[in-house]
Amino acid sequence: MLSNIEYLVGQSNRIVDNKIIDLFVSEIKKINSDPEKPVLLVTTTSLDQLYLSDTFVSCVDRQVLFTLPKPDERESYVYKCLARHGINSLSDKAIHNFSERMAYESFTGIDKIIEHMIKAACGSVITDEMLANSIDEYSLGDEIVYSDSERLSTSRHEMGHVLIHYLTGNRPPYVTIISRGYYGGYMLRDAHEGDFGRTKQQYLDDICCSMGGKAAELIFYGEADGVTTGPSSDLQNATKYAKQMVCNYGMGNTLISLRALGNVDLTSDMINNIDEILHQEFNRAVKMLTENKGLLEYMANILFEHKYLTGDEISFYIEEYKKNN
Repeated sequence: MLSNIEYLVGQSNRIVDNKIIDLFVSEIKKINSDPEKPVLLVTTTSLDQLYLSDTFVSCVDRQVLFTLPKPDERESYVYKCLARHGINSLSDKAIHNFSERMAYESFTGIDKIIEHMIKAACGSVITDEMLANSIDEYSLGDEIVYSDSERLSTSRHEMGHVLIHYLTGNRPPYVTIISRGYYGGYMLRDAHEGDFGRTKQQYLDDICCSMGGKAAELIFYGEADGVTTGPSSDLQNATKYAKQMVCNYGMGNTLISLRALGNVDLTSDMINNIDEILHQEFNRAVKMLTENKGLLEYMANILFEHKYLTGDEISFYIEEYKKNN
């Protein structure tokens, strides 16, 4: 049994490495060629990610799809799970934000995180902060402490993502500069649960948001010190979105679908088109953040002070700034 394929494909906000998926597919083919082949059971809540490998579906004989809980069902279950463990010390806002951050998660996943939080508490009263940190502690481990200057740089970077996401009509449910594992910090995007399909503008906004951290670094630190290795995963995500636009959805300069053609390499025109989109959205991010630099600096300082912000807190501080400036 191969369980938790997310280990290979990553979470929904991370880049999928097609080479890893193809290696996985080749192993499945070896098993399928065995006359006494075993039954292969694959479990994942990110099946859509696996479709980025055009050969994956041909290796799967049968799919059994389970409907994940809707937002209200998920939040109701969180209340029931906490009550089952006798936890009544948490605010409704903290529970709502926790549920919001668990978008597309199963009830089993929620159970595991809450049980891990209870064990880590060692009998002490569960607080809102413990619940807020529980998701990242479960998946990424303990906090890694950096210097104040590094934390400020991370605050500015992450707030670049937050403001672009917010200014393009989205509501980021969470942002943190608490470093764990391989993250210095991150912003969680609006999951848009229940949406059907995506528009070209939504893809461009996603790319612009991915460029927000790099743009913020450039604005605060200039060409010399503002071009760092920090945005590497952001550039991977942005490139992934641009590639999907150009190669799969006819949102670029060609209507050809590479997915329909099979294992065909990108042409130089496609690569240039992808690069054009990336530069366009990076320049757009720089322009938006430059025009809102006061708000960017204010919000970065708020994040630096609090370490993390929920969606409601992000909206509150942005609106407070607008009222006073």
